Amino acid sequence: MKKFAKTLKTLALSILALPVVFSAMGSIPVSAAEASTTANVTLHKLIYADKRGVKENTGSIDPSFTGEPLDGAEFAVYDVTEQYKALRSGNTPLSPEAAIAEIQRNYVATDVTKVASGVTANGGLVTFSDLALKAADGKTDQVYLFLETKTPNTVTVTQKSAPIVLAMPIYKLDAEGKSTENLNTDIHLYPKNETRYDTKEFINVDNKYSWDKNGDGTDYVNVSTGDILDFNVTLNIPADIDKKDSYTLTDTPTENLKFVKDSLGLFFDGGLVAGEDYTFTEKGNGFELALNTQSAKVKALAGKAIVVGYQMQLTEDVKPEVLEENKAIVKINNETVTEMITHQKPTDPEKPTDPKDPEDPNKPEEPKDPEDPEKPTDPNNPDPEDPTDPPVKFGTGGRKFVKTDAQSGNTLQGAEFVVKQGNKFAIFTTNATTGEYVFVEWTTDKAKGTKIVSDKDGKFAVKGLINGDYALEETKAPEGYALLTDDYNFNVVHGKYEDTSFLETVKNTPKGLLPSTGGNGIYAFLAVGTAMMIGAYVWFSKSRKQANV
Repeated sequence: MKKFAKTLKTLALSILALPVVFSAMGSIPVSAAEASTTANVTLHKLIYADKRGVKENTGSIDPSFTGEPLDGAEFAVYDVTEQYKALRSGNTPLSPEAAIAEIQRNYVATDVTKVASGVTANGGLVTFSDLALKAADGKTDQVYLFLETKTPNTVTVTQKSAPIVLAMPIYKLDAEGKSTENLNTDIHLYPKNETRYDTKEFINVDNKYSWDKNGDGTDYVNVSTGDILDFNVTLNIPADIDKKDSYTLTDTPTENLKFVKDSLGLFFDGGLVAGEDYTFTEKGNGFELALNTQSAKVKALAGKAIVVGYQMQLTEDVKPEVLEENKAIVKINNETVTEMITHQKPTDPEKPTDPKDPEDPNKPEEPKDPEDPEKPTDPNNPDPEDPTDPPVKFGTGGRKFVKTDAQSGNTLQGAEFVVKQGNKFAIFTTNATTGEYVFVEWTTDKAKGTKIVSDKDGKFAVKGLINGDYALEETKAPEGYALLTDDYNFNVVHGKYEDTSFLETVKNTPKGLLPSTGGNGIYAFLAVGTAMMIGAYVWFSKSRKQANV
């Protein structure tokens, strides 16, 4: 027996050949219809979003095979007649079924003849025409192996179709599925692929962040600039990753959402080493993760899923009027395969999801298979993204103020405040370009709260706060003005930051001139006044005497 190269051991066995394949070389009598010496074989390449078990081909067009047609899959046809004969002979000959299963399961011959090759197109179709029914001796029935040699880059195929072994001749079936004496010279077979859809999720642990609607009704997650946002991307590695030149994941956020440095984590069975198995590059506010498709560890991930966890945060330049988001793209051989928007992963408050733990048992309820409601779909293989499902977007808020004289309306420089909410005081950083105070975190120590100071125009602004009620506590009044005795209450609403009607005016009252109540200076003042009064009296008396003379 000739030697074989065992290269198909990682492919799942799925006996897709017809029942008549096994009996074709036996009990079916030769009829006049067998005058034809060749047959055409058309493969209908379909992909499925889950494992639906083994479904036998009939050799004819069969609409019951559902799935998405897949163009771009490459197939090769090999003549394995001699291998089949060798398995059927010898000291322990195999049955036809066992011989076909053995070829399907384990071997591709190193010295077999490649008969033809082709690529699926026009709805997942490829036809191999004029395949001989008999070997060159005119007596031996031909046996062919149909092998998928490459999957397209346009979709992530996590399991290639199992090899199909076809033993000629093939006969048509009747309405009851029984073999007839009519030779089938136009054979249709349905190899299948399994695919899983890449997903991107925002991890809202303990439902910490609340959802809200902005002015136009758009849903968003209300966050602060101090919040660290967790994301998980589930990537399904192609079954033929070793044949890909490149595989990259790129996350590109909008202008004022940024990747948190050193927050990347890869989670799966086995570890990848940076620089050897993958490279990571920060790009703008986002990043690119590139797998080394020739790494042994990456090859071992073929057909498996990995989870990429990372964090993002709003920048200090965030605009409280604008919603921020991020999108992830998977490219294979520089062709875009998947574009992922962000969805929120449902969580059980009693069992919060750990964004760094891909094995976390807290998962959404398993969706049901539409063809079998009693059978849940694979929880690791979600449905493709619904384009009508809105993506997760993030919004924050802020408030602008102006400090004025309560009487004149003139703006006042140098007033100092702290922002508080209950017994918490806000810590801010200052945007060097705009002078805005950008929220960082809360503290219960008032002394650590950031001093907000009105500028030369009496203005100051705080941003990066979630929607809600807050207060200004004045800690220092402008020179010559009375300190506010009560807190100045205000609220924050996303989308109102630049609204001029939403500008808050904080007024201070001038101290004014108060009457004196003591001090040595008063005595001098009284002495001068008394002397002037005495002098006036003397002058008045003299004037009267002169008038009477």
